[in-house]
Amino acid sequence: MYIGSEHSLIKLFLIIALSSCPAYSQSKDAGKKDAPKWVNELPMSPGSIFAVGMVNRYFDKKAGEEAAAQSARAELAQTIKVNVKTITSTWSGSTASGLVSSLEKSIDEDVLASVQNATILETWVDPEGLTYALAELPLAGAVSAIQKKVVDEAKKVAGKKDPKKIEKLEVSLKGLKDPKSYIRKDKPDWIKALPEEDDAIYAVGIAEGYYFYVNGREAAKDKSRGELGQTIKSEVQAILTDWYEVNSGEASGAAGQSFIEEMTNSVSEATLSGSQIVETWYDRNSKWHYALTRMSLSQVISHVSEKAKEKIKDPKKLKGLSDKLGKLINRDYLKMQNGYPVWINKIPKDKGAVFAVGMDEGKYFSQTKGIEKAKESARTKLAKTIGVQIENVTKNWIESEGSSFGGEPLNDYMSEITKEATDVSLEGSQIMATFVATDKAGKQTYYALSRLYTGGMLAKIKRKASQTIKVPEASAQEDKAQKILAGGRESAKAALEKLNAALDQLE
Repeated sequence: MYIGSEHSLIKLFLIIALSSCPAYSQSKDAGKKDAPKWVNELPMSPGSIFAVGMVNRYFDKKAGEEAAAQSARAELAQTIKVNVKTITSTWSGSTASGLVSSLEKSIDEDVLASVQNATILETWVDPEGLTYALAELPLAGAVSAIQKKVVDEAKKVAGKKDPKKIEKLEVSLKGLKDPKSYIRKDKPDWIKALPEEDDAIYAVGIAEGYYFYVNGREAAKDKSRGELGQTIKSEVQAILTDWYEVNSGEASGAAGQSFIEEMTNSVSEATLSGSQIVETWYDRNSKWHYALTRMSLSQVISHVSEKAKEKIKDPKKLKGLSDKLGKLINRDYLKMQNGYPVWINKIPKDKGAVFAVGMDEGKYFSQTKGIEKAKESARTKLAKTIGVQIENVTKNWIESEGSSFGGEPLNDYMSEITKEATDVSLEGSQIMATFVATDKAGKQTYYALSRLYTGGMLAKIKRKASQTIKVPEASAQEDKAQKILAGGRESAKAALEKLNAALDQLE
């Protein structure tokens, strides 16, 4: 009786489940067909701009609608800020100008205040429970105060010396009241090459295959934040690993791994919360969404430094870490020139690091394959460069020591130390940048830039050398030991010191 009931229940459950699948599919398709037009295509109206906000499922419908409304207002604010800052920076001739910097906080505050007056025209909940909201904002009231502030500040910069320049700015800013000026048709420059800024790092996220416009836009934002977070995490992790190897022992040990993991995880969290979505763009031809994200490098350095103070008590070690972190700001080698990265034609130089450029000219169906081949080439070239340098140092050391000391053959040391150098280089190198060049005939060439910090590498090689060149321990009877070990311990100790001194020259 019980078994029969159980089977009946299972059968009933299967019938319900199977019959509900097509219904769900139909409701989903119906939801797509029933979606308001504004979900995929923003309205146009003289004197106003529109934005769509979207949030995930809320149990309370009213709370979901309010959250979607705030998301829409945030999109409006971002749209206005991007246009104001673009016009101002273009006028002043530089994205890092003093004018933009001095006005940034003021513009942000004014825009955020103005968009709170936006009208929520409509909301919609899709079959999956996502809530959408359409917001409208009249431009006249939203941008008038901002226009005046920008012009007043510009007058302080340009003064009365160049009134025509001020008039040009005023004309440009008037365009902010035209809704059409907020619709970008051409592909932004940042898709081809990331913006260059002394104290910031950027990343682009790409999303494709989304039915609803706003879902694709949000996915691109998430991907750009993820890309930025991974880049910064990789940078900081390399710096921490190198610093730890030199100052505190093996980074591969439990203590080193715990320290580095805790620090890099906190950096990832800080990046997610502190990064800014600068702009989004939708390619109507490919149906791809793009998003540009920015993060202040000073903010990253400050965060890591503060976290490090909790762990590191030695001021000298702390300063050494701060000095290494400061190199995050110096990223000149990643700049572009004539449409190409500088590093393609000029390998970067850094006292504490070594670089290599990899290239691949194969024909692939996917760019990803070509980029991966270029990365592999860059890492291999870097490892070979390091391997050759270490081998030369070891050879010179062997020649200075003779064929052996203490009866041990020295060629064995050279092969073991050189192998360690190659392994360390392959394992510890970073891919700093990639680039795909396309010629007039459509042929693509893939490039990758790799980097290896030398401090941690040399610390590992020295440890390997000390393990390979075994220095016998001294006896309690030191006088007798000196006679017995004169050809072994003392020679080995002196040889190891000489090898370490030679390795130091590589820095």
